[in-house]
Order: sequence, then structure tokens, then C-alpha cells
Amino acid sequence: MSEPVETNHSAPSGDFERLLRAIIERSVRYRRASILIAAAILAWGIWSAVHLSLDVTPDISNLQVQVLTPVPDLSPEEIETSVTRPIELEMFGLPGLEQVRSFTRFGISQVRLIFSDDTDLYRARQMVSERLADVIQKLPPGLTPTLAPPSSGLGEIFTYALVYKTNSAALTNSVEERLRQLKLTQEFIVKPCLKSVKGIAEINTTGGYDQEMVVAVDPLKVTPIGLDLSDIASLVQRNAAIGGGALVERNGEQFIIRSRSRAQTSNELANVCIKLPWTLRGMPLSEVSHIGIGSAIRLGAATFNGQEAVLGTAMMLTGENARSVARSFGAALSEAQKRLPLDMELVPLYDRSELVDSVIETVGHNLLIAGVLVLAVLLLFLRNWRATFIVVSVLILSFALGIGGMTTFGIVGSLLTLGAIDFGVVIDDTIVMVENVTRKLTAHSDDNSRRAAIVDACHQVRKPMLVGMLIIIGAYVPILTLSGVEGRMFRPLAESVMLVLASSLLITLTLVPAFCAIGLSRGGEIKEPRFLPFLRSSYQRLFQICRRFRWWFFVLVLMLIGGAGYLSTHLGANFMPYLDEGWLLIDVHRNPQISLAKSVEMELETERAIQAAVPEVKNLFSRIGMSEIATDPQGANQNDIYISFRPRSKWRKINGHVASKMELAQIIKSVIGQKIPGQELEFNQPIAMRFDELLEGIRTDLAIKLFGSDYDQLDSLAGKVSEIVKKIPGAGDVVIDHPGRTDQMEFIPNPIQ
Repeated sequence: MSEPVETNHSAPSGDFERLLRAIIERSVRYRRASILIAAAILAWGIWSAVHLSLDVTPDISNLQVQVLTPVPDLSPEEIETSVTRPIELEMFGLPGLEQVRSFTRFGISQVRLIFSDDTDLYRARQMVSERLADVIQKLPPGLTPTLAPPSSGLGEIFTYALVYKTNSAALTNSVEERLRQLKLTQEFIVKPCLKSVKGIAEINTTGGYDQEMVVAVDPLKVTPIGLDLSDIASLVQRNAAIGGGALVERNGEQFIIRSRSRAQTSNELANVCIKLPWTLRGMPLSEVSHIGIGSAIRLGAATFNGQEAVLGTAMMLTGENARSVARSFGAALSEAQKRLPLDMELVPLYDRSELVDSVIETVGHNLLIAGVLVLAVLLLFLRNWRATFIVVSVLILSFALGIGGMTTFGIVGSLLTLGAIDFGVVIDDTIVMVENVTRKLTAHSDDNSRRAAIVDACHQVRKPMLVGMLIIIGAYVPILTLSGVEGRMFRPLAESVMLVLASSLLITLTLVPAFCAIGLSRGGEIKEPRFLPFLRSSYQRLFQICRRFRWWFFVLVLMLIGGAGYLSTHLGANFMPYLDEGWLLIDVHRNPQISLAKSVEMELETERAIQAAVPEVKNLFSRIGMSEIATDPQGANQNDIYISFRPRSKWRKINGHVASKMELAQIIKSVIGQKIPGQELEFNQPIAMRFDELLEGIRTDLAIKLFGSDYDQLDSLAGKVSEIVKKIPGAGDVVIDHPGRTDQMEFIPNPIQ
């Protein structure tokens, strides 16, 4: 056991002063225990780093609940008045509801309910579900509003394609037949395997055809038997119902009564009997109609490398670890491949974990360089490896303790939260204490006096060290008051930095005195570098000059401040620094009147042209129109092209340098404009596009909205605005998002005739 430390310093005044001195004295007295505490902190930091939630950036998504209502047979105007508007009116007054947004397109009604950040997501969903139970009675018959999966705006973490292998015999079938089989495989084999992955909210399917049994009635055969189309429809509808009965007891046993009348195959449906109204005779349904396997009308499609395919997108639960969930999903995808038919395969496309790994690798590389630089500077100025080792140990322990705090409080590790940690500031207080301890030890030789000197030296700098670090920590406090999108983005940054700085301060006050007692009690003194006297004398001369001509320097400083203020007004500003995600996203707009089939045809031609002209492209896929879960409803004239690239070493050279991604984007834009004209293109990145959409409800950095009732006049004004915007310096892609009117064939019955 260590001896009590004798000090010749008078007892400090004040309870806080006595507390600090008592902490330092006990740290030196029980210095061996500090090794165990440091080991525990390091172990906890390693465990926390393994379990730390990692993503590219903090999720800025607001808390929202989406109500989706598929409406297959009404015009957009009717959907707006009879579906969207009643749902909106019913939702007003919900606790915590801040904003209601809606979007109506043919086939879908979407209502977004945005709640305050302090609202529990699942409580909000429960309240919305209760209101939907009341509003469903006010909607047209047959409509069922549903809630979108509990996933955030950045929840799409993995996308894969389900395709046939190149040697499959099924490739000789029609495109529609192949896409029907792919959709069936996706729904009944692939999705059940993948939805069980922990952290996955839903698998959103895009593309393919929904298989249906089609009854094509011949009117010329129905009329002579005294029936019409509604009679046949009623017959088919009744046949689709399941008949049942109750329990029957007989001879001490009971039986369940049921009717197995529902047609399971097209042949069974063809043999359904039609009862003729004028006779007791019946006839099979096949005599007046053609029954076969067909497809439902689709509102969306998907492509992959110039061919139609079925895409699946993993939607992550809000608050989950994007990196670990994406990795688990990738492993589950490999398992699902084993259950597929031999002629089908799953192709991983977009994997968020790859981008997260790249970002974390970059952050780790930069932190390693920073650590090496800090170590080099410490060795250069301290010239004492023992003192340097203590400072570096505190740096590692502070980082470990800070990571532990981030894991405990649920702070996501990202480019902002980890990249903002400044090693120089973290160890500033430690350097002050270690340097003062080493300086004090030069006048002492025996162990007891050296340990007493360590206590005095640590206590001597405790106030400036504490005040300085608290000032730095306090500088981040205003960031904690931010709310909304700004708060969701920058509060994690401030919290992570404050945790690491507070950890450094705590370790410096408690463990550094013990480290000094262990490592410096017998160590050498700090030797001053040879160049330091020159720097000191130069600074003294400069100080004297500034003191003599202080008014001139005061005027110079004011001029510099004024010049800096003027230049700051001409600096560019952006909410987020540019992050190269490695992917390119092209938002494509075509003629609003275009059909889905024609839009798919143009998209396939576009992808083949890109692959032929730009060999740097590795894979590309597209989602046209709406997906199965219409969280991002688009028209048939809109689609997103996701492009991944081969390693940069295989890229072409332009003017002697390797082409940049933006230069490849311009090449792609030129190719599309020449080969497949009539398309408006807007270039972006997957996460950046989602950020723009979450921030402003649009997919661009800037949007100009025109309001009015005359669509022709709005189109004309939009064209004029577009021409003006294109002339602004720095303007990029300028796209007109047309209202998307679709021609309608309207029947107006004449009740008189």
C-alpha cells in the first residue's frame, strides 16, 4: 500500500477547492488503482465502438406518419375530394401534429402527418390508426387506407434485383410472363426470408406484374341468354367468396361444414355454372367468356442494366443501426438465394453499409493522421517519452469514454459526429498539467517529496485548466438549443464533442495525477527544444514592437476585421458539405402524357446507350412510376436512374487527368441528349436527393413554385422562368416539373333519353 502523501501547501479555501485537492491527493495515493480504472475505460470504449450506431450523416428526418390509400378507378380530382381531403380533415387536432401534407395522383392518395420531435413514433401511429377507423366510413366503398412502414426518409438502405440468369430457358418466354414469375417469386419466397432480418420494417417491391385470372366476356354471347356484364361480374365475385358453416353433431361426433366452391385455377373458374333465368338449365362460364392467366394494370416498373426486372428495397426501422442492418440484410440475401429456382438470381445493387464503411474508414484515417501529428509535436516540444505517453494515453481514454457516452445516449457515429473531434483541444488540459508536473519535479529527488510535488503541481493548474475546458465546452451549448432540421443535424455533433471534452477533463483531474506519479516520479525532466529560445526571443521583439505602435496595430486590426466581414458576405453557403457518395442519381422527367409502356421503352434505350458509351459504369437500375408501397409516388413520366461506377483506376483520362464523377455525368448527359432526346435530366446523389426532399419537399437545391388554376398559363410562365434561371451564374440542371395532366375519356349519361 502506498504511503500517505505529505504536502507543505496550505489548505485551500472553499469547499470546491478542497474537493479538487482531495481528488488529486487520492489519485496519487491510490495510483495503482488508476491502471485498473484505465483498463476498464478502454474495455468499455472498445465494446461501445463495436455497438455504436454508424451512418453516413445524422438522420434529419422529421417524425412523420404516412397514410397511403390505393384508389384504382377514380380520377385525381375525385381522389382529392373524396379520399385525400376527408383523411386530412379527420387528422386535424391530433396531439403533437405540426403539419399535414398531401399528394394525390391517379391510383394513390398520400397524406403525410408531421409530428413534433418529442412525440413517440408508435404512439403517433396508434393515434392515426384510431382516426382512420372513423374516417373509413366516409370514403368510397372498397378503399382501405394503410400506414406506411415505420421507416424514416433515409431508411432505404439496400436495393437488390431479382432477374433470370443468362442461360435460363425462361428467357424464351414473353417479357410479361417472365416478370409475372419474378414477381411471384419475390412475394412468396424472397420477401418472407428478408423481412425477418432484425431492423427491417418492410421490403418495397418495384416492377413486375401481379398475376390474375382474367375473365374476358364476349358481349355477343351474353346478350342472347338474357344476362349482361354486371351479372357475370356478380357471379365471379360470389365465386371468389369462401363459404362456410357451423358445427354439426351426429352420433356423438362433430363435423365442420364448409363449402369448397372458390375456384383455385383458371380451369375451375371456366367450369363455374351460369344459371339461366328462363330455364333450369345452366351453362359453364367458358361458353360466354375466355378465361386465362393475365396481369393486373400496373402503375410502375423497374429496370436493371437495360432489361426489365423486379427490384426490392429494404426499408429500415427508424432509429436502427444502418451499418449493421445493411450487413445483416446482405447476409440474408445470400441465404434467400439458396431457396430460389435454379434459373433465378438475386443481384445486390445499393448497399448503404459500403458507403458507411468508406466514410468511417476516411474518418479513422484522418483521426490516425491527427494522432500521429499530435504525437510528433509532443515529442518535439516535450522531448520526454514518458510525458508524451501519458498525454497519448489520456487521448485514447478520452476518446474511448466519449464513444461509450455516445453509445449510451444513442448518438449516431457519422462523418459529422466523429470528424468534429479535435485531438489538440482534447489533450490541451492534459499537456498543461503534465508539463507543470515535470517542471516541478526537477527540484525534488526523493520519492515522497516528488509525489508531494506532483500533487502541488496538479493543484496549481487545476483552476485555469478547469475554466479553460469549461469555456470550450460551453461554446457548444448554443448548438443544443437548435430545433427542427438544424437541431437534428448539428445537435449530435455538439453532443459528441462535449462528451469527449468532458471525458478528457474528468480523466485529467482523476487519473493524470496517478499517471504522473507512476511514470514521472523517476523520469527525466522535459528538455527545451533548441529552436524554442529563438521563437521566444522573436515573440518578445514582436510584442515590444506591437506595444510601441499599438494604435497603428489597433487600426490595422480594425481594417482586417472590416475586410474579413466584407469578404464573408461573398462566401458561398450550404447546409451540408459535399459528400461524394460514389453513386450518381439521375432524376428523369418525360412528357406528362407518356404511357408507362413507352416510358419503360425509353428508359431501356437510355440505359443501353449509357452502358455503350460510358464503360466506367458498373451497374444501373431505375424505378419508374410507383412502387408497391407508394412512399415516393411518381408518374409514368418520372423515374430515378441509380448509377454505380467501377474502381476509379479504370476511368478514362480527360486532359491528362483521371475524369471526375461530374465530368462523367456531363458525358452521360450528352449521350442521353443525342441518343434519346425528349427527356429532362437532373443529376444528384441518392442521400443528397433524400436530404433535399426532406428539407423542402422537393428533390432539388432550389425550387420556384407557380400557383394558379390555368394549367396552360402555368406551363407558359414556367418556361419563361426556366429561361431566366438558366442565365444565372452557377445554375446547374434546370428542369420544369409539369403538373402531369392526363387526358381523360369522360362519359356523361343523358338521363332524359
